[in-house]
Amino acid sequence: MLRPFREYNVPLHPYTKGTNGMAKSNRGKALWKLPSRGRGTCPVCRATRIKLLYTRTLEDGVKAKVCKRCRAGA
Repeated sequence: MLRPFREYNVPLHPYTKGTNGMAKSNRGKALWKLPSRGRGTCPVCRATRIKLLYTRTLEDGVKAKVCKRCRAGA
């Protein structure tokens, strides 16, 4: 016979305290307040209509928002 899930000795994640964390309806809501909903053309790889969420200093010393693929490249 199976026991209910809570009876198992499984540690819960310390930050969520038994809840599922952030509700799905709130995910990405901050993007709606950004111009063009946080989308544009990446100045590094020239990808269009892509989310520009990460700040990176370009070679000429200017800080710019870049896409996920270009965030780690130097």
